[in-house]
Amino acid sequence: MGRTDQFLAAGAPWYLTLFGRDALWAARMLLPLGTKLAAGTLRTLARRQGTHTDPTTEEQPGKILHEVLRTTQQFSGTLILPPVYYGTIDATPLWIILLHDACRWGLAPEEVEQFLPHAEAALSWMREQSDASGDGFLKYVDQTGRGLANQGWKDHDDSIRHRDGLLAASPIALCEVQAYAYEAARGGAALLRAFGPAGSRRVGGLGRATGHAFPQAVLGAGLPRLLPGRRVGP
Repeated sequence: MGRTDQFLAAGAPWYLTLFGRDALWAARMLLPLGTKLAAGTLRTLARRQGTHTDPTTEEQPGKILHEVLRTTQQFSGTLILPPVYYGTIDATPLWIILLHDACRWGLAPEEVEQFLPHAEAALSWMREQSDASGDGFLKYVDQTGRGLANQGWKDHDDSIRHRDGLLAASPIALCEVQAYAYEAARGGAALLRAFGPAGSRRVGGLGRATGHAFPQAVLGAGLPRLLPGRRVGP
């Protein structure tokens, strides 16, 4: 993977850097124009995929990063982010989804194969996180005490609330993240089946909780939601 790769930064001027979620969504939306940007984005993030557990950065084996900064940034007394920060719940399943979609849009099989070890690591991270929650859902909680309180696409500290306006307490399971996990599990299994007949068994169980808990209308909703039983509505 020793090459110069392209990815889209999150936005100028404050976010002109690599953000996992933003780069992945942008590359996915541009797949009709070709797979080069998707491949570059996948490689860039794969090179920085988590390899060990570090509570100070929220790095975990198989996890895809949230953001790259030049140096440690202190935004407030309670928000201090390291140069490479992994505090995101959705970048990892979105990485798998982009790989699967890029394959369908014509990414060369030899390139897809290079990504499969990273895909397996990402799927393992998803499985371990959903197993740890006890109910099969992907949830987030700021482990550092000075990172992002919310780790989905709405990541301001007051962005996730209950219907009555009260702030939601972590751990939080966002509805759209469970949909990503479901799609990533299916797409990851399809890739592993295509490149190895035993591969799909390694993702067994992922996404089942989402499929049972939500009707299709809720899975497709564009608004951030918490899971049923957590006192939250639309």
